[in-house]
Amino acid sequence: MSNYSPSQFHTNKRVGIALLGKGSSNHLHRVTVVQHFLSGGFQVHFLVRQDYSKLIKRITGCQYHDIDIVINDSGIAGFLRGFLRYFRSLYPACDIAKQYMFRHQNRDRPIVSRTIHFTIAFFARYRRILQMLIRAESVLYRNVEVTGLPVDNIDVLCLIGCGGNEVLETHLGWWGRSKGIPIINVVGNYDNLSTKGFRGLFIDHLLVWGQSMKSDAETLQGICSNRIHMIGPLRYDHIQSSICVSKAEFFEKCHFDQSIPTIFFGGSRASFHYFEMLSVFQLLSNKREYQLILRIMPNKVLLNSPTMQAFITHARSLPNIYVSIGDIHYAHGDQFQEPLSVEEHELWHGLTYSDIVINLYSTLALEACIFDRPVINMWYFEQPDALILKQPIHVPYNVEAHIRRLRSFNCAVDVQTREGLVAAIHNQLEDPQRQRDGRRRLVQHECGTLDGKAAQRLVEHCRRAGEIKR
Repeated sequence: MSNYSPSQFHTNKRVGIALLGKGSSNHLHRVTVVQHFLSGGFQVHFLVRQDYSKLIKRITGCQYHDIDIVINDSGIAGFLRGFLRYFRSLYPACDIAKQYMFRHQNRDRPIVSRTIHFTIAFFARYRRILQMLIRAESVLYRNVEVTGLPVDNIDVLCLIGCGGNEVLETHLGWWGRSKGIPIINVVGNYDNLSTKGFRGLFIDHLLVWGQSMKSDAETLQGICSNRIHMIGPLRYDHIQSSICVSKAEFFEKCHFDQSIPTIFFGGSRASFHYFEMLSVFQLLSNKREYQLILRIMPNKVLLNSPTMQAFITHARSLPNIYVSIGDIHYAHGDQFQEPLSVEEHELWHGLTYSDIVINLYSTLALEACIFDRPVINMWYFEQPDALILKQPIHVPYNVEAHIRRLRSFNCAVDVQTREGLVAAIHNQLEDPQRQRDGRRRLVQHECGTLDGKAAQRLVEHCRRAGEIKR
């Protein structure tokens, strides 16, 4: 990684940063990122999804543009775009997690449909075929229009991800390419390159966290090594400095006692696990006193459901339980788009001051390891109702590529029953140092360098990209 001082360069360039989902706001809409861009001579233009225009907290010194990405999805072109997105989503079709999902989704289809989908999945094994299809796919995005932003306002465009499952970013990326704007693709989450299918864009500059992501970019996504640059994780680079209140102050807000063991639970889109964790907590509390932070996933459909509304009201009425809402704006914005903002104050402080973290193979496991907290991966589900003809399909996060990698470091305990969860909580609390080395090695492998200079490296690569004309 290169050393960079922001005062070295005075570019007077204009960088456009797309804020179209929580990935972009988590990593790019940060004061530290903006400060480095401004001190590096950039004008910062945030391109904001219209439904979040009034909700986003603005950073001083930037310009915000409400943009609308317009593309006609009717006709044969719209059909082909959707078909190719599906085709790419199956890659790598030989991966065990992809095969599990494909088998379960394909089993109820008619024989002709199953045959067609099987044929598509067969060809989705081969990276070279997908690389050729991207060239064909580029033709289908020639009619993308972006309203709310004159093209001459932007010298460099910064996007999260590389067009795997980021539909809006894919559209904006093709638009920017058609206008000759250099594009920087920044990897957001640590499973972005390994589980989200094949990329949907040509990549000129890909900024990844560390060696693990660099390997995924080369081997899975077929991106040339000279286009991949390790900068570290923007979201986690200053994470320790974000702890601004003491344990006493934070626990006072939660109505907690500092002497009582505290469990942090981060759930998924399924409401079952929140109810189950509450039941487990009550079982534990029969023998000794515990405290529980229930972190509700930032998912609008989940948070707006009557079931979760009732659960939140009930949980908040119970002693020794604090409910933390991941999306404080869940009642607003497009309910079928991912949220643009994620609450971080309670998240980081909760991880810092808890004694143990329980999750469902989510990014929270990595974040807990960054804070050196014992981790339990909970992986069991509600027993299916015999009266329901079509049983739910659970995404096999426990065998996805990035989770297989996580498990190889022996940094967490996996449980598949309620009894196993209760026992794991007792064991982890008795010996919290047991998997410390595994947690350290995971963070080092996935995050690369956490030296506070990730934003500086981002600015440097944006400057370089702005000087290169395609």
